[in-house]
Amino acid sequence: MTTIKLKHIELGAILSDDAKDVNGRMLLSAGSEIQEKHLKIFKTWGVTEVSVVGDDCPEEDIEIELSDVDPELLNQVEQDIDQFFILSNIEHPANRELRDYMIIKKVKEQLS
Repeated sequence: MTTIKLKHIELGAILSDDAKDVNGRMLLSAGSEIQEKHLKIFKTWGVTEVSVVGDDCPEEDIEIELSDVDPELLNQVEQDIDQFFILSNIEHPANRELRDYMIIKKVKEQLS
């Protein structure tokens, strides 16, 4: 089982767990084959990742490990990025995904 971001899902992948929206409503049951229409439904309902059968993680998903980053640098980057989300619900999956992306991008910039 691998949890994978929607942008890296290959059509035909098989869900290993039920895909649910942010409120816990089931959108697609485990064992289902993911089709293009399912990806649109997931995006519409705020799902950013699902669990699929398999152990391989696509190379695009491999990013820097934030646990390996200097804690002071990471803390500063998180504080800077959090200013963009001060009026947002950071628990919303789309906001959380965007925040995480911005943190990784900023850390990569700082390290290069």
